[in-house]
Amino acid sequence: MVYIAFLLISSLSLSIDISFAPLQDILKNVSLMTLGSLGDLTLAFEAGYYTGVILKSKGYDYYVIGSLDTLSQDDATPLNRVNASPFITAYVYELMGKGLSAAGVVPIIDGRGKIEKSIVVSLVTRKAMFPVLVENQSKKLYLENLGYKGRILIYDSLESSVERLKFFWTPIYNRQDIEKTRLEILLNSIVMISRGGDVHVKEPFVKDGILVFSDEPEIISRAYDVLKGYETAPGRIPWK
Repeated sequence: MVYIAFLLISSLSLSIDISFAPLQDILKNVSLMTLGSLGDLTLAFEAGYYTGVILKSKGYDYYVIGSLDTLSQDDATPLNRVNASPFITAYVYELMGKGLSAAGVVPIIDGRGKIEKSIVVSLVTRKAMFPVLVENQSKKLYLENLGYKGRILIYDSLESSVERLKFFWTPIYNRQDIEKTRLEILLNSIVMISRGGDVHVKEPFVKDGILVFSDEPEIISRAYDVLKGYETAPGRIPWK
């Protein structure tokens, strides 16, 4: 992929264009849990890149990613969590953040709410210290005490905090590549729970059958081929 760099912002702006939308509302049917279920986790970079391409085309310069919490069975919105593993979660954020940055969109990790310490430590170890959004100064100090050296933004002063983070480069892409990559991600995240059972669409924590993240014909057809033993399921169970 190629992108053109122009300059980093050096003056203040009066407003910010920031998206808090769930990933699946931008890249159809691709949620954070989809990325955490990938057999090939490096596709998270592609997801980040094309999410950034879409956001940039709509005028957004910043995107707030997910949560600093791991996936658990009591999550109200489990599709907005990556994986039960803090290390996989951090790796997906690293790759997705790099993809967004390549597309000219500043990635901001949402640190509001519960923070899983191991995710933060893993991000520090990986030197993947993107800006993090928190609610207050005490949360900021907590992250700093864990060795997080990335920019930590407090929600009430978000606009003034991100002004100097804006990127000025434009991605070069083919719209057909977005759809091709989206389908590749959905196929690579087909998860076998067991040979018995049925195909489950966006139903986390199922006990049997096949988990998929889209009811599109190509995905459903491949899932039934897996059940019949004609194909293998490349994805990983994200809650184990």
